[in-house]
Amino acid sequence: MSQSTFLEEVVTWDQEKRIEKVDEAIPRLVSILQTYSSFEEAVGILQIVCQSFVPIIHHEQLEQQIFGKVSQQICCLLDDVLETIHRTWQNHGKTSDSEHLMSLLQAMLGILECTVECVQHVAGLHNTVQLLHIKSLPRCALHVLKGSYGHCKESSDLYGDFLPKISDFLSAIFRKAHSLQMIFLNLLNKLDPCSGGSTGDSQELLSVCDGLFSLCNIVALLDLKLTLSIWKAILRIANQHQGILSGSLDISSMIGYLCGEMHSGIENLLQAAQPEDDQETLCTSTMSFCPQDTDTPEEYCLPRLLLQIMILDNLVQCSEEQEDIWFQRHMMSSGLVASHYHTLLSAIFRSLELCHVEVCLPVYLPSSTHIDSPQRYVSLYQFVLNHICEYLKCRSDRVFKAANKELLSVLLKMHPTSSLAAADCLYFIARSGPTALRWHYAHLLMTLNQEFHKAMPVGHPISSLSSLVSRVINLLTSDQQVKLLSVFPPSDNISLWVDVNLDNMAPGSAGEAVEVLVPCCLKTLHNFRQQTTPTISNAAIVIPSLKCLENILRHGQTASLLTPQQGAMVLELVSALWRSCPIEISFTDQSSKGQDVTQLYLAELLSVTSCIVDQLETKLLFKILQIINKAVKGSPSDGFVLTVVHLLQHLGPVKIPPSFEQGQMLRKIADTFATVLSHQRAEVRHCAMVAFTKFAEQTSHEAVVPECLAQQEGLKDRMVAFLQEIPHNHENRKFDTIAFLRKQKQDLQRKMTEDFNSYTGPQLLSIQSMEPLKKRQRQDTGPANQAELFQAALLKLEEAAAMFEEAERQGSIPDSVKTPAAY
Repeated sequence: MSQSTFLEEVVTWDQEKRIEKVDEAIPRLVSILQTYSSFEEAVGILQIVCQSFVPIIHHEQLEQQIFGKVSQQICCLLDDVLETIHRTWQNHGKTSDSEHLMSLLQAMLGILECTVECVQHVAGLHNTVQLLHIKSLPRCALHVLKGSYGHCKESSDLYGDFLPKISDFLSAIFRKAHSLQMIFLNLLNKLDPCSGGSTGDSQELLSVCDGLFSLCNIVALLDLKLTLSIWKAILRIANQHQGILSGSLDISSMIGYLCGEMHSGIENLLQAAQPEDDQETLCTSTMSFCPQDTDTPEEYCLPRLLLQIMILDNLVQCSEEQEDIWFQRHMMSSGLVASHYHTLLSAIFRSLELCHVEVCLPVYLPSSTHIDSPQRYVSLYQFVLNHICEYLKCRSDRVFKAANKELLSVLLKMHPTSSLAAADCLYFIARSGPTALRWHYAHLLMTLNQEFHKAMPVGHPISSLSSLVSRVINLLTSDQQVKLLSVFPPSDNISLWVDVNLDNMAPGSAGEAVEVLVPCCLKTLHNFRQQTTPTISNAAIVIPSLKCLENILRHGQTASLLTPQQGAMVLELVSALWRSCPIEISFTDQSSKGQDVTQLYLAELLSVTSCIVDQLETKLLFKILQIINKAVKGSPSDGFVLTVVHLLQHLGPVKIPPSFEQGQMLRKIADTFATVLSHQRAEVRHCAMVAFTKFAEQTSHEAVVPECLAQQEGLKDRMVAFLQEIPHNHENRKFDTIAFLRKQKQDLQRKMTEDFNSYTGPQLLSIQSMEPLKKRQRQDTGPANQAELFQAALLKLEEAAAMFEEAERQGSIPDSVKTPAAY
């Protein structure tokens, strides 16, 4: 039977006939394909094979019966078509037969369609595919893609003015190639990860990755989305089959290529951003690296942060004009609001906030402070701080001033990560500079803190600003600390000195502070006690004084500075305040206006009591135990419960004398411990276990321990596991750290939005209005409208933050103070 007769007959076969004759037909079709007389004939034979025989063969036999025999033929056929097109066009150009050229392009489109048929059939299978059953197909598909995309890429240079006449064919080829790519990438997802155990499979997977990488080089200038989809496929394969590809895949070449593409793109951008163009192009690029506050995919947060750090490192090599662009906010020609776009420094802090999971794990990165020092691994948080501080320590006055303003804005933002990082950077600047700069920072931060305390609700948590104030004060000389006490006298500013660690101050200045603070605090407590109705709900005025006394009493050095008379007065006033407290205190209504003040007042009173608990009368201690036992069984805040835990721990060394109340007191201690040891929050339970362990080690009332552990089932087992350092396994489920941190990140972002919305902007000084925080308590003094109080505080903050800039303009700061000295 002749070839033409055979081909005509095969086309007429039904499925049953094709299944019957498949073993005979395929070898003959392949043989005819090897000796084709025209491209049209070859494409026709391929269509018969791909459309009529591929669908009827079991997928495990496809490689052996078809793909292994025709894949190479498809590649050779495409190469012959492309070579003929080039030869014909280069030899004859526009004088060549246009119909012949179009027939060649049609043949190329037919080869693409046949390849799509094969790949689509395998990708459509319901089960996974083992690579050894189709190993020739991926190589074939990649070869066809590279040839097709490559021809589209060079078509403009090849055809020149003739391009419009064949644009429809080229568009069809590009669309078909794109379809083949999408289907092929889906096919790669179906590869069985368990099938790649042999050396042959390893080589095939490596060949696929290398082929995709080569394809990236071709399509990079054609379509960005195509390029991204290919890179994602490479990453997916490398992760899915890392056990097979480990040590074989040339990752360094791929990274080098990506870095080269980024470098070329940035160079082109800088060349395009000429001064006469007002550097609009460069400004637009700056905003792409320092975007406005929009949602960022989680997998992009860390790479973007590292890229921003890389830019910061390279700014030292830029001109002043280029450096200024990264420290200014720009307005795009489209009219977008300029303040919505971060400078580089504030963008780094924003990215650090978004890397909450990586900061908490933590992720470790290689870092070297000096060129000659050995490389070491540091946490992501430390890595970011090292690079920021290294950049700031040698900056000019102009950049230093801009950076200083950014750091203060982030500091006042009150985000637990970025605010702390900004505080660490400001502390570095103060520590690295001369004493005059340290004094200036101490004065500026105290002024800011003064207004901050006025703007925040009573009893707000210690902020990074308050903590930084204490750290910077410890850097001052003794004379400077004494001067600060005179500028901000404790008698008028108790709240300012509440969080200052007086123990770390110079002995002379610490003594002077205690000498002024203690009488002021005692006077406030005495006046509150003498009120006609000294109820807990109006106790907000004494909270700073209680915090200040606790700060002094808990440190041995400052506590020893109190006179015996002052110590006796503290004991008397604290005892009197407890006597005035009712035993029944409800914490169930968290929305009531006086509720927060009630908890804060009792928490601070408990903190002071912990420092003098061994001096209390037995009956009074019994009342305190009754109060806290009832309080923890209500709905108190976690902070209040932790204060109770702290007091229980300090009861360890206390020996309760035999009396009528002794038995009841010991039962209250055991019952209260059992309650906090079973708290719903893991952090509280852990602190309670630590406190209970220390109490058990110190107490002489040993019966409390077994009585406590016997009150709840399983409590003893949990304590034994804690002491043996066995991790708690909740309901036999493995703890997912990543999932927990992601949930924590979401909760933090929601809380920042709800409770601290007014402080979330990177430019605090540009905020026009500020609403009061939720649960803010009304005060007897000050404006009735809380929004007015916040607005007034912000205006003062703006004045305080501008002090540094104004002092520089007036030349009142020595040159040696303007820039921190290097190490």
